[in-house]
Amino acid sequence: MRYLSSLIASLSILTAQSLFSQSIEHIYVSGGQTSSPYYTFSDANGSDLDLAQHEFHAGETYYFIATQGFNPHPFEIGSAPGTPSQYSSGGPLSSVGDELVLNIPADFDPYSSSLYFYCTAHTSMSGQLTVVASGGSAHNNDNDG
Repeated sequence: MRYLSSLIASLSILTAQSLFSQSIEHIYVSGGQTSSPYYTFSDANGSDLDLAQHEFHAGETYYFIATQGFNPHPFEIGSAPGTPSQYSSGGPLSSVGDELVLNIPADFDPYSSSLYFYCTAHTSMSGQLTVVASGGSAHNNDNDG
């Protein structure tokens, strides 16, 4: 019985830790050109990231860091191109070292909401982020499914 109680206590602690821990990912942004993919993204190791294939997870925090100036193409994250997101702060990225923090809440529903990156001066320079629901699967809420 003592072993079972100890095991239950250990599992409860591990469950609580996983429920309340967030991972943080750093994404470095450069570029700003009028042709797709509009910006260049890389991870903390300097490896290229394709945001069209990258999965963002509900309940996680992402730091977008400018590695160059973006005049005339400031980088922002929003709920639609031209509409900043309530989940991001610090943007838009316009100068070297600027940071934008995207904190996707655990209850974010990618089936009814969307997130986009875009240029604040040219909203046609945009792309949709694929968000994975907490404990769920990836979904890109565009008209193509």
